[in-house]
Amino acid sequence: MQGDSYHLRQSVDTQNKTFSPYSSSIETSSNEQMHNSSRPTFTPPNQRKSDASENAAKMIPIDIDMNLKENMEEHSTIYYDIQGLVLRRGQPFSFTITFNQDFPADKYNLSFIFKPQTWPNFPRVKIPLNGSSNGWSAERLSTKDQENNCVYFQICSPCDATIGKYSFFLEISPLKKDLATKQDLSIFQFDIDIYILFNPWNSTDVCGLLSSDQIAEYALSEHGQIYLGSCEVPRSIPW
Repeated sequence: MQGDSYHLRQSVDTQNKTFSPYSSSIETSSNEQMHNSSRPTFTPPNQRKSDASENAAKMIPIDIDMNLKENMEEHSTIYYDIQGLVLRRGQPFSFTITFNQDFPADKYNLSFIFKPQTWPNFPRVKIPLNGSSNGWSAERLSTKDQENNCVYFQICSPCDATIGKYSFFLEISPLKKDLATKQDLSIFQFDIDIYILFNPWNSTDVCGLLSSDQIAEYALSEHGQIYLGSCEVPRSIPW
């Protein structure tokens, strides 16, 4: 699972359009997640010929490594048999994005967007790089021997983040406000589902547990009992 890479969606003239290339609006895609056991290759966005020179100067993500194995081991979700990244809320996760050019931190604004799939009526979360929003935070991490176009990021969700499945996007716009127009804004969707769960290891989570024995029984055990009925007449069923 280590080193898994995922497609980016930026469809313009294709039949399976997921969003407009230079618009801030995000549309829901009806496609199934593109996820293979082997490392997928990047599918570059389709661009009109008239836009070729303009897009050559834009910063575009060409690959993403979600560090599935490391993240899911740290979040105690490695044994979940599911395609995608499974995380515990209130705990950071890291990933690497490769761009088509060196990353100029002084020229672009970057924001990460989480759009709920489980609860489509819930508002999306937009987190500016090196900033925070509604308890979410995102930062660029410094690593040694890293290429200038390969950038290591970390995002942390709040301990009360909404549980469910999310789509994951990257928004890029020029840093200078006088140059930031609708045409300069680019949004890219990473073709991976992200699941956020309760975190019994986090004492600030309402579902946080007090001891390792409780965590082993209620969070890590594959089998257990569900109790039904009333206090006077309880009954249990296996799960």
